[in-house]
Amino acid sequence: MRIEAIDNGFAEFMDHPCIEKVICKYDSTCTVWFQNKSFKTLKVNCSVYNRQYGIPVSNDGTKLFVGDWERGLSAFDIQSGEQLWRFRPGGIRNVLVFPEYLVVARAYKEVVKIDIETGERCASIKSGTIDHIFSLSGPYVFADTISGHHCIIDAEKMVITEKISPKSINPHACLSLMIQDVKSNDHSILVIGREDYPQKQFDSDHIKNGMPFSRRIEVMTDWTGRKN
Repeated sequence: MRIEAIDNGFAEFMDHPCIEKVICKYDSTCTVWFQNKSFKTLKVNCSVYNRQYGIPVSNDGTKLFVGDWERGLSAFDIQSGEQLWRFRPGGIRNVLVFPEYLVVARAYKEVVKIDIETGERCASIKSGTIDHIFSLSGPYVFADTISGHHCIIDAEKMVITEKISPKSINPHACLSLMIQDVKSNDHSILVIGREDYPQKQFDSDHIKNGMPFSRRIEVMTDWTGRKN
């Protein structure tokens, strides 16, 4: 996924077999451009909020998902523009798409698994410290953080399979640290982000220009199967 600013909106470029990009305007419209160069425009109440987290689509290219801080998460039929369901409450951040379900971070509340067809809650893991989630291999998700620990979640079972010490990711005890991406490889994860020290209060402009870091951390999870 790559997001670029455009006039009064943003464009999200996707690595998707059906969809090339989604162009969102802050007048609450999204235009879905297919790989065959046809397009559909939907009224979906998107806003500048969605520029940070993107507008994901289903693996089969039929549904578009729009998160919101106040209105929750809505699913739309791309062809008809019909709203299929809405999940409440809000605080929606990352939305990770799997074939049969979504895994969603609700800021400082929970990681929740949602049925992709009905929008119904399947399961959740509560945490007052949850910030962002990242897709790993298979059903696994990296969560930053759950009850003060970075965690790997098996999204199918919706259980924590592994806890990772904050010191592994922040060995220099930086007071400002932002994780921007997490990738899986063999029995390890690569954590990519920016850090700054000593920054006593979070300053988004300052940390944006902080020192980049990438750290490979050995884990017990076997991406081809289950936790060892």
